[in-house]
Amino acid sequence: MSSPFTVSFDSEFQYRSVPGLDPSVLFPALPVGVIGPQGAEDLLAIVDTGATYLLFNGNRAKSIGLDLMRGRLITLTGLSGSMPARIHRVTLEILGSTIDCSAFLRIPIRWLCLVDCRWASVFFNGMECRGRDGGPCCP
Repeated sequence: MSSPFTVSFDSEFQYRSVPGLDPSVLFPALPVGVIGPQGAEDLLAIVDTGATYLLFNGNRAKSIGLDLMRGRLITLTGLSGSMPARIHRVTLEILGSTIDCSAFLRIPIRWLCLVDCRWASVFFNGMECRGRDGGPCCP
């Protein structure tokens, strides 16, 4: 099955500490824009380009014009258990490219929103996520 789009980019960036996480641990992080129907947020995202999902804080939903609880309810399962999530449409801006995506925004917890883009992922404190087929998102 082929992806509905292809994103090609070549970029180098420094690992850095991320506010709110252990300052002695460095992460591959870069600025990401999340654009909703009535606003946008610029965020620092921890990136794994070989993974399936992006995770952002559900607190961000209102500021970009999304009613978090009106999204379709799904359950996400990982090594540390299960959690509810809500699916919404957003646009991502990464390294100057924009991509329309289905976003899963969860009840407010640090780093928690999933976006169904098949070329990048942001982890929730290292929690392993699962794809729609039940397999791991991240090899």
